[in-house]
Amino acid sequence: GYIFVNVRARGTGSSYGTVNFNGIRDRLDGVRIIDWVANELDGSNGAVGMYGCSYPGQLALADAASVGKNSPLKAVAALCAAGDYSHEIELIGGFATPGVAVLPNIGEAVGGGAESIAYFTDLRDEILAGGDAAYHRQYWRERLLTGESAARIVENGIPVLLWAGWGDVVEKAELEMYANFQNAHTKGDPMGPMLPEQVPTSRYQIILGNWGHGEGLDNGIILQWFETWMNGVDTGIQNTSMPMHLYEQGSNRWVNVANYPIVSEYTTLHLTP
Repeated sequence: GYIFVNVRARGTGSSYGTVNFNGIRDRLDGVRIIDWVANELDGSNGAVGMYGCSYPGQLALADAASVGKNSPLKAVAALCAAGDYSHEIELIGGFATPGVAVLPNIGEAVGGGAESIAYFTDLRDEILAGGDAAYHRQYWRERLLTGESAARIVENGIPVLLWAGWGDVVEKAELEMYANFQNAHTKGDPMGPMLPEQVPTSRYQIILGNWGHGEGLDNGIILQWFETWMNGVDTGIQNTSMPMHLYEQGSNRWVNVANYPIVSEYTTLHLTP
């Protein structure tokens, strides 16, 4: 019962234009695409859902923050994607990570076009040379989706399913974005920790499993997400009081919890006496 539309970002795949890697132009494109799908695509009923893994997942989040209120966009599944990804993948505490060295591989992954490869190669070289992109300046500020973006998505009324794995490259950022959404929903500081007594909403959920980047995806659960929030189907997803679904390593079991941080006090364990 769904029409599936696969759109490649400007300058990637077979799309024309200049690569902008989740930049402002990509977001303007996303708003236009959503409007076209809702109002001009034959057979459309006017309701749109978006999902993607990694780069396309970032675009889905960015579009959800850009569409405004009363948009045709009704639900998002942002898989293997998160808001503040640069501080986990490319730059940690100001230091370049191995993720910088493989930036040209993203150019290969998004279609292998000469312009795509050149864009990401230039980005790698700029970071390693200490250029603007090596710092939290205009380049990253235009692209990262942190508390302000989460607040806009909540204000726009768009539910989001986050999905990552403990072996992913964005697991920390996804956990933080879950808290961003929940805090924004309660009108708190999006960038702060959730409060122990805070009651979360089921409109923002996260699945964090025992897998790596782009792995472990379950199309059945993703379809249930859209059935719930686009079609009003009673799947039970909308009733949970514990929207964090985490695979606990060691015990090898799934646990459902509500707030992040999960506990307010931690016990320090030492490897030697």
